[in-house]
Amino acid sequence: MADYHGTARSNYVRWNLEKLDALKCIFEITTVKNGDTGFHAIHSDSDWGTPSPMLWDYDPENPEDILTSALTTLGVMRPTEEIRADKLLGIEPDYPNQDLQFLDVVHLAFAEDPGGLFVWMESGAEKQRYVNGFAMAIDATGKVVHFIDLCHIYKVPGVNTEALF
Repeated sequence: MADYHGTARSNYVRWNLEKLDALKCIFEITTVKNGDTGFHAIHSDSDWGTPSPMLWDYDPENPEDILTSALTTLGVMRPTEEIRADKLLGIEPDYPNQDLQFLDVVHLAFAEDPGGLFVWMESGAEKQRYVNGFAMAIDATGKVVHFIDLCHIYKVPGVNTEALF
């Protein structure tokens, strides 16, 4: 999309704060604390909705490298093929090294809460005409347990599926 502007945020989740800080080193995000509950929400600082990595080049041999340090804190160097959220969204990477996706690694920062559920919601528009949006729920293992896209409205019985948008 040539002129897409989006916004995105999460629900409030209990995080491992060291790993949450690592996410903030990698991605364009801001966190919001919910009082003294220990729960934080994530807001994307990207005009494109879901944040992309801020640093593309890294030196995996240098533990002082910011990205390497953050990825090591999260316990991953690159996401595995089966947890790629961009596959579900149908997104093709724009860069050869754009294989680190926010929605693929965010679950690694959950606190030791096996029942934790991260809900990510994004909405946006291209040229303020073509509105889109999605929401997905990701469990503490990284599995997408629910996904809904605004385009799913065309699959609802009784809706004119020949409508063009």
